[in-house]
Parts: sequence; C-alpha cells; structure tokens
Amino acid sequence: MSRRTRPWTRGEIEELLQRPSAVERAMVSLYEQQTDDEREGSTGSVNKNNRRGFATKTVARGTYFARWVLGDRRLSGKFIDEAREIAMFHAAQLTRIANERMENPPPTLPSPPRPPGTSGTSEAPIPDSPRFIRKKGRVVGTEPINKLGLPPYCEDVPL
Repeated sequence: MSRRTRPWTRGEIEELLQRPSAVERAMVSLYEQQTDDEREGSTGSVNKNNRRGFATKTVARGTYFARWVLGDRRLSGKFIDEAREIAMFHAAQLTRIANERMENPPPTLPSPPRPPGTSGTSEAPIPDSPRFIRKKGRVVGTEPINKLGLPPYCEDVPL
C-alpha cells in the first residue's frame, strides 16, 4: 500500500465507513480515545468534556461494539448498521485521528532477511494483539500496545 501524501477529508472518511472493516476500526479508534477511567465499567462512561472518544449518547453502544471487535469478533447485521451510525456521528473526530496517524505512522519492524539474489526492502508491521484489562472477570479495557492492535482485515483502514 502506497503512503498517502494528502490529508483525509471528512467526505473520504464517510465514504470509507461504508466498509464494515472501517466501521469496526472506527469503534476501536474512538474507544482508544477514551480516558482510562472512562473505559472502566460495563458500558464505559463520559466524565470528561475533552471531545475525545465517544459522546454521552454513543458511549454505551460504542464501548460494547469496540469490546466486541477487540475480542476478535465481527459486527454484522443491525449491529454493523448501528455502529456505522455512531461512526458517522463522530466522522470529524475520525478524520482528525486518521490524519494524526498519517503524520505519525505506527512503528514498524524490518522484514526477515531475504534470500540472496532477491531485492526489495519492505517493512512488516509490528505484530501485536490487544491485552485485555479485566475486573471481576469482565473486560473493562485494553492495554494499548499500539494503535493497530486489530484483526488483519482492518489493516488497510486509516482510522
């Protein structure tokens, strides 16, 4: 995938949100924007007016969807539609997140050595998986390893 050189627009992000993988990625990106204390509890909460993460009216469902995706599951049916509505509501914030990630891409590790006689210098993303934070057996958040701890089908989504 070639490196993008111009900023994302809100319209481009809204168009991208027609893809289910982008909607799932958006839920996790918004969830990661919540502060640690906002992520606690069964449905999350909004206790800071910092314009980051979910809004008061979207926090319960958005948190549920993000935790569902972080558990290596896919959203489908009416749930993907509901998550898409939440993502569209937060399109301006998702545009800002995508542009921040474009300016500061996640770290990469060099690819394994190539056999002699081959050329190319590609870099592979750092492998990771979310580490779940549990309280009384419930997942209340994730310990961010980096911002891309998502299933492979979400890798090409800039959110």
